[in-house]
Amino acid sequence: MGAYVKPVILQNEDVSEGVFAASGSDGSCLSVTSWLDGQDGSGSYRIVFKVQHTGHQSYGQTIVATLSTSFTVVETDGTVSASVSGNTLTLVRNNQLNDTGLVELWVKVNAATQPTVLSVAATHCEH
Repeated sequence: MGAYVKPVILQNEDVSEGVFAASGSDGSCLSVTSWLDGQDGSGSYRIVFKVQHTGHQSYGQTIVATLSTSFTVVETDGTVSASVSGNTLTLVRNNQLNDTGLVELWVKVNAATQPTVLSVAATHCEH
């Protein structure tokens, strides 16, 4: 066993520590706009969602959109998972957005008629 070494306490007033206390989830920090970006050669429609984030770091976002017609998801941009229930599309993105982050997400849908986005809600922002 080694020799006893008395612990030393140092006081340094030039050092600070911060804790980010705003944890939880809501959608109030997200602003979402959307638009139809045309139809491709296969007949699928591309819908774009522009997600603007403010206020803090975000580690996951959920966007819910209601479309005018029934549809199936053909493809997403790879950063989101998509699910469908009736005419409702739910997009979940589990990537970080900075406190002034901006990202455009897209999804291709197959529908009998051209869909219109009736409403969009940012329902969840993980922080």
